[in-house]
Amino acid sequence: MEIISASPKRYLRLGLLKEVLKITDNVQDEYLFKVIEQNSYVIDAIVNREFNKQKRKETKYYVKDMILLDVTPVLSVESIIADNQEISNYALFEDSGIIIFETYKCNFEKVIVTYEGGYETDEESFEIPGDIEKACLELCLYQITGDVAIKSERIGDYQVQYQDVLNIYTDVEKLLKNWQRIE
Repeated sequence: MEIISASPKRYLRLGLLKEVLKITDNVQDEYLFKVIEQNSYVIDAIVNREFNKQKRKETKYYVKDMILLDVTPVLSVESIIADNQEISNYALFEDSGIIIFETYKCNFEKVIVTYEGGYETDEESFEIPGDIEKACLELCLYQITGDVAIKSERIGDYQVQYQDVLNIYTDVEKLLKNWQRIE
């Protein structure tokens, strides 16, 4: 796999994070970008995929009938080279990143696909879906503030239960469950 170009790995808008934290200056922007990037990598690990827009060249070996591209949604396919021959007869399912070859019962030893996929992550044209951004926000807030939220509370015989780090990750995993890639 070769990444030809990529937008920053930032699944949360800096402006939103600063708004929630009530930060009005730019003094901490570099630090906040690092925190956003770190937690974007955490999200990638949780869901076993990447979301930032990328132009890639992927090589798949011993391909039978179809392939699964790593970055979705697929925005465009520049070329598909299978066993040194350009392939033009295929069906592309953009959202899932599946390419099905229309040649019946095809077997290729090596397929090279050059394509562009993913979501734009710069502040001006941000496209990351809301639940991914919310998950990134939750992780960033926990990392920056270290605050533990009250998860439940009872008034009679007063009882409080605080959310801990395991609960943060459990909540984030719930937000991301529909984005999980299983191979």
